Amino acid sequence: MRPLGRCRQVPVVVTRVEWIAKQARTRIPPAPVHDEWHLEIDLLCEAEPVRAAAMLVTDGELLHTRGWADKPSATVRYRVDLFPFDWDGSDEMQVAIGSGIRAAATSAALKHQPQQAVRPLVQVGDRLTTGAVVDVVAFDDIGWTAQVALLAETDTKNVRTRWHVRLPLEQASLHAFLSTGRRSGTVAL
Repeated sequence: MRPLGRCRQVPVVVTRVEWIAKQARTRIPPAPVHDEWHLEIDLLCEAEPVRAAAMLVTDGELLHTRGWADKPSATVRYRVDLFPFDWDGSDEMQVAIGSGIRAAATSAALKHQPQQAVRPLVQVGDRLTTGAVVDVVAFDDIGWTAQVALLAETDTKNVRTRWHVRLPLEQASLHAFLSTGRRSGTVAL
């Protein structure tokens, strides 16, 4: 966990980590049925509602979004979706997190064995904290890491239709976007 400025640290518990498959069929004429997977991680903060921002560290970039968790809530569901671009023709995969992160990677392991290629870094019962950035998922095959920033509601403010961290973060910080109105974007590493 990496602290976020002077934000409060309130306990958060991991309550669920689950892989879910959906049967899909692509192409016309229809190809054989295959499974598309997503990973759900549920987080609970009993002390006060929280807001969350999702991040994905790729090759030289930090992609971020916070539109999927606009309203403060005691529970946060972090979801990683894995979709093949062309099941029959390539191993190119789309990794989707929240409502604003979409990244492409070529990986046969992500396509055919996602539960071995994508490793949750948190387990049910783990204790996290608000006011920090936490690594939650490792994409071992491609070297990426999914992260979440959890913030206590009292550390955030609403400005029109968007929320911000109440106390400004250092401009040099990778997470300074939390002090702005940007819902999603990219930061060079």
